[in-house]
Amino acid sequence: MSAIFISHGSKDNEVAKELKKLLKGEGYHSLFLDFDPEAGIPAGREWEQESYGQLRSSQAVIVLCSKDSMASMWCFAEITHAKALGKRVFPIKVDDCVVNPFLTSKQVLDLTKNKDDAYRHLFAELKVLALDSKDAFDWDPERAPYPGLMAFQEVDAAVFFGRKPEIQQGLETLNRLRQFGGARLLMVLGASGSGKSSRIGKSRSVRW
Repeated sequence: MSAIFISHGSKDNEVAKELKKLLKGEGYHSLFLDFDPEAGIPAGREWEQESYGQLRSSQAVIVLCSKDSMASMWCFAEITHAKALGKRVFPIKVDDCVVNPFLTSKQVLDLTKNKDDAYRHLFAELKVLALDSKDAFDWDPERAPYPGLMAFQEVDAAVFFGRKPEIQQGLETLNRLRQFGGARLLMVLGASGSGKSSRIGKSRSVRW
């Protein structure tokens, strides 16, 4: 699953490809771009189910706002779904369009005025979000992936897995609390050794 989901209209493929290249240059490798052969929907997969699955598991959604995407019912569905899940949404204006009111509560970055400045602001915000994904961590290929009898540590994040549904549930709960308000305490209860610390540690990307 991907940490960053790129939502775009079909006519904005070139801008989307440029954004993906820039994100990879900034060190973000856990990306979802539907048409991309490396970071998109695998051949033979059901595209709608795959897109919703990737959107649900993402930690940030970048929306390329254009005349095409703002008129697309599918893009609208992605935006509303992301907001309902409490995802962090980054709208980026890529042409002279009217940005959907669902997105104007956030600062809209504008590539049509100053592309370099808009991307600089985006990357700064992504760093604050501290995206956390198994695929986003570097790993020394010379190092064994299993630490033996020692406990996994933060440096082992790239090969620590198996708690994805529980971690995702925690992230979605925290994101909804941050987005829509409510109780500011989420308790994780369990017996000693059941994995409470690892679950909380993998959810540390949420900022209040």
